[in-house]
Amino acid sequence: MLQHLRVQNLAIIEDIAINFEPGLNIITGETGSGKSLLVKGFGLLMGEKSSSDLIRSHHNYALIEGVFDLNKRPDIQEILHQLSVIHPEQPECLIVRRLIYPEKSKVYINDHQVTLQTLKEVVCPMVEITSRSAPLIEITGQFENKNLLSREFQLELLDAFAHLDELRQRYFKSYQKYLLDKKKWSELSEKLHNRQHHIDFLSFQRNEITNLNLKEDEDIHLEKEIAILKEYRRLAEFAALAQTILGPDAQSPSHQLQFLLKSAHELKNPPESLLPWKGRLKHVLNEIEDLSFEITQIIPENEDWQIELEQKQERLSLIKKIQKKYGPRIQDIFQFLNKIDLELKEYEHLETAVTQLSQSLKVQEVELTELAGRLHQERIHHAAQLAKLVNAHLQDLNMKGVTFHIDLQNLSELSASGISSVEFQILQPGCTDFVPLSKAASGGELSRILLALKVVAAREKWPRTYLFDEVDSGVSGVTAQKIGKKLKEVSQYTGQVICVTHLAQVAVYGDHHYAIKKEILDSQQKPRIYAIKLSQKQREEEIAQLLSGETITESSLENARSLLKQAHQVATHTKLPHRQTPSLGL
Repeated sequence: MLQHLRVQNLAIIEDIAINFEPGLNIITGETGSGKSLLVKGFGLLMGEKSSSDLIRSHHNYALIEGVFDLNKRPDIQEILHQLSVIHPEQPECLIVRRLIYPEKSKVYINDHQVTLQTLKEVVCPMVEITSRSAPLIEITGQFENKNLLSREFQLELLDAFAHLDELRQRYFKSYQKYLLDKKKWSELSEKLHNRQHHIDFLSFQRNEITNLNLKEDEDIHLEKEIAILKEYRRLAEFAALAQTILGPDAQSPSHQLQFLLKSAHELKNPPESLLPWKGRLKHVLNEIEDLSFEITQIIPENEDWQIELEQKQERLSLIKKIQKKYGPRIQDIFQFLNKIDLELKEYEHLETAVTQLSQSLKVQEVELTELAGRLHQERIHHAAQLAKLVNAHLQDLNMKGVTFHIDLQNLSELSASGISSVEFQILQPGCTDFVPLSKAASGGELSRILLALKVVAAREKWPRTYLFDEVDSGVSGVTAQKIGKKLKEVSQYTGQVICVTHLAQVAVYGDHHYAIKKEILDSQQKPRIYAIKLSQKQREEEIAQLLSGETITESSLENARSLLKQAHQVATHTKLPHRQTPSLGL
């Protein structure tokens, strides 16, 4: 239920706010007072495209805000949960805000910025065959009867009248499974057709992997071993250099020291001061020879280390190449290999799987055809009943000579809703052929047809708000009273109806009455538009003004009181029509 609507800086509206109530909410106002802009605000609240032209002159933005009570709409609460935009403190509350700027517009749900499409999904979901989803607001007016012209909506309405929810859901679940199985059959059939090509390709991949005879973490071990072998090369180069410098070569230090020590020994009468030097020379020579021997020992014993290094590098290169194709780690390659084995195993039983699935689809088609046939027969039966009841109400609504008809055709193929193609048609006075509503009915006629349908089809699964704009166009007197009475009936089972009207005979049936007023405040002749909820006395005056025009007379006031009293008595004694749920043999 819509609790609050605020419209700010929209065209000539500066700031207007209305708190709506359950039941029938009536909105009246003089021509040019801004009623149509209020309806425009409702449309924007539901996701209608905006335009910068709507922004009030000399202002930077326009604001449309709506607050909804979701206590009786768990379906919408669930959608908000899924979108993570549920109100943190009041999960049963939905606050929608649209801000329109010259260059762009923004949409907020419970202070979370969302897309326009998300807004539509929440506030005014598309009529879907499967979900039976109901919009929070449904607008019906001279130019806003798009739903009624939709064949999907027409089928929804017929099925609601016939109480086909259970059978329809049962059919749709089976239909969904059928589509999934059919898709799987198509994929498997394509695989079967290209089986040998796929097997050859998978076998090539498998052989490419298995021929390497990979071991767990082999690449990691190889990298460590290659690092060690590369160190062998540096050790060998160091040892060779040490041999060159310290070895027995004539130019080496050890050879020069040996020669120097030999010369010292050949001295016959050396001075005593030379004797310690001879010992030190001998010690240095021994150290050099020991060092040369020890360095020689660090040369790798494996003479084939160079060959081993090349082999390991080549092995690692092959592994890296295969990793680029099948996975960054050897573990990933093993997983890919398991996947190949599973696919190859699947191909072994593919023909059997295709055959079994094909047989299953034939059985499902038979069952679906039987369920769709039952749905179609129920629709045919109840379409005649619905059309008869609607035509009776259309006579009350000043549409004498207009005949409402529901055309049902049998589709050649199964669809998500069965095999029924439905189209609402009317026969205009003086014509010989029924034609679709979209080609024959005016905006006012469409509103009255929808009103008649809602009175007859009656029960909604979810409460919603209906906005009727100009439903009383072109009528007066007794017909207007009947329209008011029917609006009252609709409000009793839908939860809330908001009706914009200019007829007193309609307005008197309201549970709550709001007047849109316009006044000039300054010398620049700028209008101020505002809304007030009328008291009983104010309501009598508003009704009287609707009856007599600008000048309220005592007789018009008395007439207004009489109409209000009469409407109250009719509403008090009115009982909603009750239809027995038809037996579907479930």
